[in-house]
Amino acid sequence: MSNWGLDNDLLIKTQAESIARVADGFAPLPSGANKVTIDKMYISKTESGASMMNLTFKIKDSEKLIFAKYCTRSGDEKGNKATFTILDKHPEFLKKQYGVGNEAPLPDYKFITQLFAAAKVEMKDSAPEDGMVKVGDNVIEAKVFKTMYGKELTVCGQVQESEYNGEISEKHIPVMYLDIEGKNAEGNDMVEKFNKKIEKEPVKRLKNKPAPAIRPVENDDIPF
Repeated sequence: MSNWGLDNDLLIKTQAESIARVADGFAPLPSGANKVTIDKMYISKTESGASMMNLTFKIKDSEKLIFAKYCTRSGDEKGNKATFTILDKHPEFLKKQYGVGNEAPLPDYKFITQLFAAAKVEMKDSAPEDGMVKVGDNVIEAKVFKTMYGKELTVCGQVQESEYNGEISEKHIPVMYLDIEGKNAEGNDMVEKFNKKIEKEPVKRLKNKPAPAIRPVENDDIPF
């Protein structure tokens, strides 16, 4: 079992699956490919006990920031696992790849393994260390990937709509990690393909937008 909580077979499977391909609050950064350096990379815990990898990328040309967050272990109620059990209700491609009843890496690992490949770092040898991280105005204890700081790569991001409490907002979401030259783990140049995709869909819209929130009726609204 590796430091990640995945055995070697699962780690190899998720690395193969994560090869970058073009898949079908304030104004967000526009969709596009940006050359970046890793500014922060650390593991923190949520109130539920889940482990989250937090990433901050600094764009090389503008010094603007891109953020990402990925779940590396489930919460206390689900056993703090790096895997989940494949059930009949899951998509066919997962059932075919892993088999019903077997364990598969948490979905975010397809991005995490892609990130390490893009940074030219062996994921299996990269364990976080105890350290301190400044988050906003606070300094917190965290598991820090100190050897990843300053690594260069390309982040391909798309502006996507999200919904929270009935409100629609747009966020810049990393959807693909490439090396600093814009190539995936197979050595294919993916930036041009990605740019063509976002020319057609610069913003990924929600398919089913929530209905507008209805204000509770007050006494003064009742007409009698």
